[in-house]
Amino acid sequence: MPNNKMQHYVPQFLLRRFSLDGNIRCLALYNIESRQFIPKASISDQACKSNFYSKENSFEALLAEKESVLSTAVNKLLTEKKVDTKISDSNYELYLLINIQKLRTESQFNDVSTFSKVCLDTLPISAELKNLPIKQYQRMETIKQFNIEVFINNVLSTPILFDLSFRLLENRTNTSFITSDNPVVVFNNYLFNSLGYNLEGLALKGVAIILPLSPMYCLLLKDDSYIACRNSDGISIVTNVEDVNEINSLQVLNRPKNLFFDSSITEEYICSLISLNQQYSIPLNNTIEKRNFDNVNGNTYEDCIATTNVKHRKRPRISFIMTKAILNSSIPLPLKHLVRNPDHCEYVKMKRKELLKKETKTNGTVSLPTESIFVY
Repeated sequence: MPNNKMQHYVPQFLLRRFSLDGNIRCLALYNIESRQFIPKASISDQACKSNFYSKENSFEALLAEKESVLSTAVNKLLTEKKVDTKISDSNYELYLLINIQKLRTESQFNDVSTFSKVCLDTLPISAELKNLPIKQYQRMETIKQFNIEVFINNVLSTPILFDLSFRLLENRTNTSFITSDNPVVVFNNYLFNSLGYNLEGLALKGVAIILPLSPMYCLLLKDDSYIACRNSDGISIVTNVEDVNEINSLQVLNRPKNLFFDSSITEEYICSLISLNQQYSIPLNNTIEKRNFDNVNGNTYEDCIATTNVKHRKRPRISFIMTKAILNSSIPLPLKHLVRNPDHCEYVKMKRKELLKKETKTNGTVSLPTESIFVY
């Protein structure tokens, strides 16, 4: 019989911090599609699907093992409230937390699945698969494997974030931070004027990333060269409720299915937040196209298969986060001019290939990754 197991894509240790007063097993949620407000929902039933990663449990077991370490890092951060703003032994897990959480959600996997499905439907099938009758369930397992391989490649790219600095945002208002089943939000005000929409590339100049940790705390990762932030010892105190509303709006615009929050958040507040941000949302575009692609070294690759996935056209205005410069250019710039450190990107790419090669030799496949994918 198949081993149907509920596999979480947002760890319960993050959701429990948004639990209802005195009940760590429940939280409040709002389902965007059905417009349903649920004041008390079981945490164990949220942000999970049966066999989400695969029918084999080895991948989720590996994530669960790593979650224990990540949970300890978050507990330490919120207990001690001491923030190493730059990469160090004490905060390496926080960089990993942000990257893993961004990559493992249903929304992210759906984006990759959509791209892979379109490719399977429109591109020539490889000789290896050409004569095989690929049933729907077999194809879905192929796509899930593709999702996992994309995940592994991107986890190995975590060092791309190491030049960004941390801030802990402490909410001193009466309005709580909210979270979602797609909680890591990325915005880029430096590039916004030139593009007219939000771009989420993690290696780009001017990038900022926010992950809610509790109704009172968020983690901010930012490019210091382009973003200034009022803070004391790595902690920024949030006293303006409009700043909280703007940060919460980013959760709404991140294409979640469910928003999660504590008992202080009302249905009226959530509905108002959704209504105010509808004008900025950009519908999902599932089409692919052929186009030339310039890499970080300025080399051009012709007839690449590409898709564009832009979630919204809102430029967040958060009073304590100041953009030092804004790019105003009507002419599209080569990628090498938009990336923070092209040489570092190439180094990470090289190391990633080395680790994948080592993983394949050791394990015979990248289908069943080991702890080595989390160690750089």
